[in-house]
Amino acid sequence: MSRGRKAVQLTKKNDYLSQLPVEILNTITCMLNLKDAVRTSILSKRWRYIWINHTDLKFNHVNILGLEFSLLEKNLVGANTIFVKFVDQIMQQRLKGNDKINSFCLQFELGKCFSRSIDSWISCAVRKGVETIDLDLSKFNFNFPGISSSKQRCKRYNFSLLRTVSEDKGSLKHLRLAFCNFQGRSSSKKFGSLISLELQSVNISSLQLAKVLESCPLLEKLALDACSKLTYLRIGRSTNNTFLKILSLKKCLKLREIDLCADNLVSLELESINITNLQLTEILKSCPLLEELTLHMCSDLNYTRLSDSVKILSSNSFNLMEIYFCANNT
Repeated sequence: MSRGRKAVQLTKKNDYLSQLPVEILNTITCMLNLKDAVRTSILSKRWRYIWINHTDLKFNHVNILGLEFSLLEKNLVGANTIFVKFVDQIMQQRLKGNDKINSFCLQFELGKCFSRSIDSWISCAVRKGVETIDLDLSKFNFNFPGISSSKQRCKRYNFSLLRTVSEDKGSLKHLRLAFCNFQGRSSSKKFGSLISLELQSVNISSLQLAKVLESCPLLEKLALDACSKLTYLRIGRSTNNTFLKILSLKKCLKLREIDLCADNLVSLELESINITNLQLTEILKSCPLLEELTLHMCSDLNYTRLSDSVKILSSNSFNLMEIYFCANNT
């Protein structure tokens, strides 16, 4: 027997790792990042499809394209095509897996022209009982000279919350969207499992948001950043969001009306929000358990009145000259 053939036989004979139960192999691959988990498929026939039960799917330019910035610089459209094709293949294989998908995170500049693929990825994740969706379609910001995606950018992707529920139920608990359009005005009890909602530079109207909030009675965290279409926000009285604990409003420049009744709110952050002294006073009255208040660049404020429940106050609103503290029962 040749030395080479003997070495191969010994390797196969002593491959104790591949002889472990499938459940343990699944646990091993799930501890790896997605890119390394896929690489295990070349180890042997036993490992070929183990990775398709990976529970956390994270796609970005690093784990798909690596650090090939030259490719992005020369042809962003080509990079998009490579990225989408790779994710398509991964999601098609992952659909064959038995385990649920805990999280689906996508960070890459993709627009409406890739809607069919994005919709199918979300559909696959939902069919696998996904609990967290983080869809960030913002433009690249590499800080490298010569790399710009502005010339190749297409229209924004239209996200529909209806795609995040299966035929019989919804399992989604955490949703973050960035740089897309919000589509539809539907409300449904199937959104009732949602605990946190974060929207950054999302084109969503006040009516659309109201419909969403009506369907999310268990919502504990709401963060709205640079949602330029919002003109009013009502929470508590008509939306039944009695569990809301954290509210963050940033750079929603058209927001003029905030009607808030949140008995369990403990943290409130306002940044570059057009809010008057009277409006803030009314909001604080409706938040008896508030512990942390952050005010940044709220130029219309010059005084505020706080209850003694507030433990942390952070402010760089330059016109805010007077702060009053009072007892909860006054």
